[in-house]
Amino acid sequence: MSQVLHKLDKEGLKKMLSENLESLYVDRIKPLASYVKGRLKERSCPEPVVKSFVELYSQHPDTFKVQQPAQGDETVIFFVEDPAWFKGWVDIDSPEDTYDEVMWKDFAKMLKLSRRSLEAGTAWQKSS
Repeated sequence: MSQVLHKLDKEGLKKMLSENLESLYVDRIKPLASYVKGRLKERSCPEPVVKSFVELYSQHPDTFKVQQPAQGDETVIFFVEDPAWFKGWVDIDSPEDTYDEVMWKDFAKMLKLSRRSLEAGTAWQKSS
């Protein structure tokens, strides 16, 4: 792990951790440890960082607050101060839709493009 951390340097690592956590804030997903780890993997962060992410976040108490579980709960990682633009976490159990119409339109476009890509791939495989 030390080789990876040496290449990143302390500020580079802190930036990587901040950007990762901020992406969950943007998506309004409460940063439970499993989501933080998953997002690190999605963003192709180095494996040693993924494996020791809770410890690494804990090393920056000026920026991150690592909330250890009481009993049976999952560790949660927050910014010490929420970004000014942050609107709060989405309650996944709530029947209320808190997303704006633009997000749903963009999501629909993405699904259409994904479907076309899949159909094109299937057509290409059949012709090969």
